Amino acid sequence: MEVSYLACPYSDPDPKIKEARASIATKVTYELLRQGRFVYSPLTHNVPVDRLGIHGDWMTWKDFDHTMLKKCGRLIVLKLHGWENSRGVAAEIDCARKNGLPIEWMEIDEEKYFRSLANPDSSHKELLERMLTFYAERDWSQYHSPKNLVMNLAVEVGELMESFRWLTEAQSFVESPEELNKIKDEIGDVFTVLLHLSHTLGIDLIEASKEKLCKTAKKYPVEKCKGLAHKYTKYEMADDKR
Repeated sequence: MEVSYLACPYSDPDPKIKEARASIATKVTYELLRQGRFVYSPLTHNVPVDRLGIHGDWMTWKDFDHTMLKKCGRLIVLKLHGWENSRGVAAEIDCARKNGLPIEWMEIDEEKYFRSLANPDSSHKELLERMLTFYAERDWSQYHSPKNLVMNLAVEVGELMESFRWLTEAQSFVESPEELNKIKDEIGDVFTVLLHLSHTLGIDLIEASKEKLCKTAKKYPVEKCKGLAHKYTKYEMADDKR
């Protein structure tokens, strides 16, 4: 099995560009894996680890990344804007050449990737604006206290659950277009109310989700809970007994 190493520029004064580059590298890794190609992406590995608290720059990861590169069968250079000036990419190319690894040069429609990454946030803002206008036109905002929104959220989740009540595990993977449309409507209701609630409380829904995912990752380390469904306290108790 050949594993390819995906080199991609990362460092930039603009944190949004760094975030976009890491996301693009991960998306490209995903697409290559879907094609049946095994890929190691240092950005996909290192950036999430950095966010969890092990901070560092290119020099911090250099030895680790180059060790991984030497174990791979080829180097893929993702030619994002600025790749020629990337110290990290240049060092990876040099390492590959010294170790006799073939180099594959990969170009993508960078603007398309940036647009796809930008759309989620902009679409949420657009949806929020449309939703608030919709309520204001009908003078419904007077009813939208956090308490009422939470209660409405519970009702909408209950209606979503109703679509799956009494189904077997296999049946819950719904295929009927008619039933899927009903479920789609209920999911839309749940998301709309959740977005409204978070806005009313001044909480960024996307940021809250990202932060919670990081916290959950710490509670459920892969080496302790892979394939298991216990609550995180069980793993803490096991540590206390040691």
